[in-house]
Amino acid sequence: MTLAKCLIDGGVPDDWTCQNLAWLAQTHRRLGKDTHTAVHGIARSNWHRRWAALCEDLLETYRVHHHRV
Repeated sequence: MTLAKCLIDGGVPDDWTCQNLAWLAQTHRRLGKDTHTAVHGIARSNWHRRWAALCEDLLETYRVHHHRV
């Protein structure tokens, strides 16, 4: 899965590390701040923020139950 595909579809490649997932969350957070220039404005911004929250939740679950990130 390409980087663009991850950001568009919200998917995460199977072989990604915690660092990759943290980067994806950070990227979605950054894109979620854009409420004016995005094609769909607020709706697209909210979509990015939801994916960022999911990525962050996955990282926290991994940290708590498996390893320190």
